[in-house]
Amino acid sequence: MIFDNALAQDLIYGFVLVLSILGAIGDWRYRRDGGKQPGKKEKILFLSAILLVVALFAVLATLGASAEMIRYLVPPIAIILFAAWELGRWRVRRTNPLESSEQPWPY
Repeated sequence: MIFDNALAQDLIYGFVLVLSILGAIGDWRYRRDGGKQPGKKEKILFLSAILLVVALFAVLATLGASAEMIRYLVPPIAIILFAAWELGRWRVRRTNPLESSEQPWPY
Protein backbone atom coordinates (compact mmCIF):
# COMPACT_ATOMS: atom_id res chain seq x y z
CA MET A 1 0.00 0.00 0.00
CA ILE A 2 2.84 2.42 0.80
CA PHE A 3 4.48 1.65 -2.53
CA ASP A 4 1.28 2.44 -4.42
CA ASN A 5 0.90 5.76 -2.58
CA ALA A 6 4.51 6.78 -3.30
CA LEU A 7 4.13 5.76 -6.94
CA ALA A 8 0.92 7.78 -7.25
CA GLN A 9 2.63 10.83 -5.74
CA ASP A 10 5.57 10.50 -8.12
CA LEU A 11 3.20 10.19 -11.09
CA ILE A 12 1.25 13.28 -10.03
CA TYR A 13 4.43 15.33 -9.55
CA GLY A 14 5.74 14.07 -12.89
CA PHE A 15 2.50 15.01 -14.64
CA VAL A 16 2.51 18.48 -13.06
CA LEU A 17 6.17 18.92 -14.03
CA VAL A 18 5.47 17.96 -17.66
CA LEU A 19 2.53 20.38 -17.82
CA SER A 20 4.69 23.12 -16.29
CA ILE A 21 7.45 22.53 -18.83
CA LEU A 22 4.92 22.73 -21.66
CA GLY A 23 3.64 25.96 -20.12
CA ALA A 24 7.18 27.34 -19.92
CA ILE A 25 7.71 26.57 -23.60
CA GLY A 26 4.40 28.26 -24.43
CA ASP A 27 5.34 31.27 -22.30
CA TRP A 28 8.73 31.52 -23.97
CA ARG A 29 7.05 31.51 -27.38
CA TYR A 30 4.45 34.04 -26.19
CA ARG A 31 7.13 36.46 -24.92
CA ARG A 32 9.27 35.91 -28.02
CA ASP A 33 6.32 36.87 -30.24
CA GLY A 34 5.80 40.13 -28.35
CA GLY A 35 3.62 39.05 -25.45
CA LYS A 36 3.51 40.68 -22.05
CA GLN A 37 6.65 40.24 -19.96
CA PRO A 38 6.43 39.30 -16.26
CA GLY A 39 5.90 42.45 -14.24
CA LYS A 40 7.92 43.65 -11.28
CA LYS A 41 5.07 42.69 -8.91
CA GLU A 42 4.99 39.11 -10.25
CA LYS A 43 8.75 38.76 -9.87
CA ILE A 44 8.67 40.11 -6.31
CA LEU A 45 5.84 37.73 -5.34
CA PHE A 46 7.69 34.74 -6.77
CA LEU A 47 10.93 35.72 -5.05
CA SER A 48 8.99 36.13 -1.79
CA ALA A 49 7.58 32.63 -2.17
CA ILE A 50 11.08 31.23 -2.70
CA LEU A 51 12.36 33.09 0.36
CA LEU A 52 9.47 31.73 2.44
CA VAL A 53 10.40 28.19 1.40
CA VAL A 54 14.03 28.83 2.34
CA ALA A 55 12.86 30.20 5.70
CA LEU A 56 10.71 27.09 6.18
CA PHE A 57 13.75 24.88 5.57
CA ALA A 58 15.80 26.97 8.02
CA VAL A 59 13.09 26.61 10.68
CA LEU A 60 12.87 22.86 10.07
CA ALA A 61 16.64 22.54 10.37
CA THR A 62 16.62 24.58 13.57
CA LEU A 63 13.90 22.38 15.03
CA GLY A 64 16.02 19.32 14.39
CA ALA A 65 14.78 18.01 11.06
CA SER A 66 17.22 15.71 9.36
CA ALA A 67 18.95 16.68 6.15
CA GLU A 68 17.36 13.64 4.53
CA MET A 69 13.87 14.90 5.36
CA ILE A 70 14.62 18.35 3.95
CA ARG A 71 16.16 16.76 0.86
CA TYR A 72 12.96 14.75 0.42
CA LEU A 73 10.86 17.96 0.53
CA VAL A 74 12.86 20.00 -1.98
CA PRO A 75 11.70 18.41 -5.29
CA PRO A 76 7.94 18.56 -4.59
CA ILE A 77 8.14 22.14 -3.35
CA ALA A 78 10.26 23.17 -6.36
CA ILE A 79 7.75 21.54 -8.72
CA ILE A 80 4.84 23.27 -6.97
CA LEU A 81 6.56 26.68 -7.17
CA PHE A 82 7.38 26.16 -10.85
CA ALA A 83 3.80 25.08 -11.56
CA ALA A 84 2.40 28.08 -9.67
CA TRP A 85 4.59 30.46 -11.68
CA GLU A 86 3.52 28.86 -14.96
CA LEU A 87 -0.15 28.91 -13.92
CA GLY A 88 0.18 32.64 -13.30
CA ARG A 89 1.85 33.12 -16.66
CA TRP A 90 -0.94 31.08 -18.31
CA ARG A 91 -3.46 33.49 -16.81
CA VAL A 92 -1.45 36.42 -18.23
CA ARG A 93 -1.44 34.80 -21.68
CA ARG A 94 -5.20 34.28 -21.50
CA THR A 95 -5.98 37.86 -20.46
CA ASN A 96 -3.43 39.43 -22.87
CA PRO A 97 -3.59 37.41 -26.10
CA LEU A 98 -1.31 38.17 -29.01
CA GLU A 99 -2.67 40.28 -31.86
CA SER A 100 -2.34 37.54 -34.48
CA SER A 101 -5.40 35.37 -34.95
CA GLU A 102 -3.31 32.24 -35.52
CA GLN A 103 -2.02 31.04 -32.15
CA PRO A 104 -0.73 27.47 -31.92
CA TRP A 105 -1.14 25.43 -28.76
CA PRO A 106 -0.32 25.91 -25.80
CA TYR A 107 -1.20 29.60 -25.98
